[in-house]
Amino acid sequence: MKPYAIKAIVLTLFIMTSLFLANWLFQAQLAPIAFLGVAYLGSLFVLVHYFTHHDKSMSENKKIRRLMIGSMIRLFFVLIFLVISLFNKPQFPLHFVIAFGLTFIFYLFFDILEMRANLRPDSEKLNKHTNA
Repeated sequence: MKPYAIKAIVLTLFIMTSLFLANWLFQAQLAPIAFLGVAYLGSLFVLVHYFTHHDKSMSENKKIRRLMIGSMIRLFFVLIFLVISLFNKPQFPLHFVIAFGLTFIFYLFFDILEMRANLRPDSEKLNKHTNA
């Protein structure tokens, strides 16, 4: 859990710095809620990862169910945040939606890479009994 949280914090800081630089260099006029959205996504992904991976003694079926529930909860809370933040703005903030969507995709890539590393940890070892 700890390495995942540290990597997620580093990713959050990197994305916030990138948003700040893009806002400063291109005068994109990002709403301050964009930075809150990045922090929200980072904390949401860490909490869902903790929910799905904190119990190491679960059966495989329970792990899969918990992973699916965690994915649904994550998507539900992301949509809730996006809808609430869009309803609070008088005009449609396209820059915020693009930044939030790209951040969500970056976190999904990060989460998938972390899951992939844990799916088959022995896949890197060569099997002496194969022809390859």
